Amino acid sequence: MQKKRRPEHIGSILKQLFQDQKWENNIEAALPLLRWQEIVGSQLARQTQPEFLKDGVLQVRVENSVWLNHLRFLAEELRQKLNEELPSLEIKELRFRQGTLDKVQSGRPSTGSHPTPDPEGDAGPRQPLSQEQRRLLETISDPELRHTLETLLTKQRQRSHR
Repeated sequence: MQKKRRPEHIGSILKQLFQDQKWENNIEAALPLLRWQEIVGSQLARQTQPEFLKDGVLQVRVENSVWLNHLRFLAEELRQKLNEELPSLEIKELRFRQGTLDKVQSGRPSTGSHPTPDPEGDAGPRQPLSQEQRRLLETISDPELRHTLETLLTKQRQRSHR
């Protein structure tokens, strides 16, 4: 008979995941990516996608020129809101650039649920997750968190295989 495994705390699973991916130093920098829709709202999140945070500058991709122009007027308000929600990041500036959003991001309905990514619509070949990564993801009961982490892992593997 196989011994039952005890449930693991989500914090320890995430810590191990970030260590395995060598993301320890970038955990805080990933917060705007993970909490973007929650912080800016679903309408704005459908038109935008945070790309990275470096030296206090958050780069945000914007769906079209109309939204790009609109966001330039909202930049200071958004920066303040992000700093209220994520004070340890000390975001000094938001930079916007027009570009195509990832299908998962741009296709997200306002209900907050996440559609399944379309493999044919993704840029580049999909790199399958390792067995260990899949095992870790299976232990996460929250579907939204599991989906977000799976997306991040998949993108990381795509970047590392380029």
